[in-house]
Amino acid sequence: MAVRRIGIAPTPRSLFGTQLRRLRERAGLTQEQLADRIQYSDSTVAAIEAGRRAPAEGAPERLDAALNAGDHLARLAEDLGEGLRANPVLHPEWFREWPEREREATRIRIYQPVFVPGLFQTEAYARVLLTGRKGSRVADTEELVTARLERQGILDRDDPPELWAVIDEAVLMRPVGGPDVMREQCEHLAEMARCPNIMIQVIPRSVIVHEGLNAGGFEIADLQQGRQVAYQETALHGQTLNDPEYVAALLDAWDRLRALAQSVPDSLALVEETGRTWTSATCNGGRPATAGPTAGAA
Repeated sequence: MAVRRIGIAPTPRSLFGTQLRRLRERAGLTQEQLADRIQYSDSTVAAIEAGRRAPAEGAPERLDAALNAGDHLARLAEDLGEGLRANPVLHPEWFREWPEREREATRIRIYQPVFVPGLFQTEAYARVLLTGRKGSRVADTEELVTARLERQGILDRDDPPELWAVIDEAVLMRPVGGPDVMREQCEHLAEMARCPNIMIQVIPRSVIVHEGLNAGGFEIADLQQGRQVAYQETALHGQTLNDPEYVAALLDAWDRLRALAQSVPDSLALVEETGRTWTSATCNGGRPATAGPTAGAA
């Protein structure tokens, strides 16, 4: 439940979220039940109610229908205007172009060997990753978390892009934030993997060495009219790549990494099983019971 602080004016998003919560409670629905009706994730509904995320295009109308609210939320969204969707957070300059490319994309391919891709991160998981950076303040962290959650809005659209992600099993085993955060993150990842437009494959621990460990994480976005762009991480910061030769090289690397991964159904089963092991990890020294010497839990 959102807490209104004295002296701080409500934002357009918090106003919308408050109205959504009131209508949902009046309808006698939980966040989970509402999410199921509109085919959103539980965390997305929670983020909209808390004012951390703007409703995607078409979402107010879908919410109105699910809550038998007439056109209440649709009209409210119209009255709030651009203030509802405007992102108050500025990404770092070197990253600023990539969220725009994600919003334009019809398909996004992702490889990530270190952590859960940003488009799939829970709020708690993202906050742990973004906390404690050199020179950062608490306010900076919260803005970065908000910006990361905002990127996920592309998944709430009526026409979301196709997402195909390949991750290393070590990503699931690394105890980011501890067992509770990892259990929630694995459950959310499994929920995303069940969406018809999302495919997630896991490279098992038995594949000890592969070219992706040297390449670092990257994404490839297919845009309109056949154009492709990519984003690649480096030791200092990421960079958007528009050169067709570089994009083609990353596409080749992604195909090779996908070939090493388990099938989509087997990967989902692995994510679900890892989530269950994190549930009991508190009694196992804070690590999932299946963790082994190659799991890479730094």
